[in-house]
Amino acid sequence: MALTTLAAMLLLADGEGVSNIKDDGPQAQHVLVASMAAKLGMTLFAPDKTARGFAMASIESVMLEGTDPFGLGRRPAVRMRFVNKGTATAFDIYEVKSSGSVNAAKHMAWLLGSGSFEGSPSPHDTVATLKRADTDLAFAGGLVSEPSALELLKRLVKISPN
Repeated sequence: MALTTLAAMLLLADGEGVSNIKDDGPQAQHVLVASMAAKLGMTLFAPDKTARGFAMASIESVMLEGTDPFGLGRRPAVRMRFVNKGTATAFDIYEVKSSGSVNAAKHMAWLLGSGSFEGSPSPHDTVATLKRADTDLAFAGGLVSEPSALELLKRLVKISPN
């Protein structure tokens, strides 16, 4: 069974529709992502200023025990939840180490359906996937078009485990 680590962090200050990322200040969510990256010993990706109005609500990891059909072995997977308090909308970014030979869409479909994370995307949610380097990424959320979801995935910022 996967081990789950959950760190729920509400970061959005009062104000609706205001970006949680300041152009001239520290990106608080990146500090949290860097902390998780260091804990797991892997590079993670986090949204840039594209996701305006959204703040990280939680970041959690599970250890996949090699039960996947791809033979990738034991490895961590991460889910980051982002919420816009002003509109009550949310989306999740999932990421897991992969290999060049594994199809990102099939890999993430397996992860989302595996029960590794509590809850799963609704059949009405937009799900978009992308491979970046050795990481498979998925966006899952409502009220977002697939092209917009893919654009957000392409613009994720690389956070190294320093």
